[in-house]
Amino acid sequence: MYASFKEMPSVLKFLTGMAIFFLLLFLKATIPGMFGTFSYNGEVLEFDEIWERGFGIPLILIGLLVPSSGISILLKQKYSRQFYCLALAIAVSTPAIAEKDFYALAFFLIIPVAAALYLFSSKGVRRYYGT
Repeated sequence: MYASFKEMPSVLKFLTGMAIFFLLLFLKATIPGMFGTFSYNGEVLEFDEIWERGFGIPLILIGLLVPSSGISILLKQKYSRQFYCLALAIAVSTPAIAEKDFYALAFFLIIPVAAALYLFSSKGVRRYYGT
């Protein structure tokens, strides 16, 4: 995997690293006291409050889905770019959907669209995948 990481274009390295960083959300939702407190709308939430407010399951799903997509990019799996875009769309849209803030949802979905444009149109990424 290290060799794959070395041959990636710089932006793809950043996107992959960012995806793997999402694993911290999984750890935050499953291990009490991990990484201190969690802040939501300026309110500090402890481990129990994360679960009482219903954030636990989304944090676990996002904390596993997004890093899995980053690892699939490292492994150059066939549909890894599509998987990454889907995982990113789920990660950025979940808070807006939970809050029923559809204006924010439209804005947040710009992120996976921009990622998709990069992943499918960049010559460096296409060279990395051999397509």
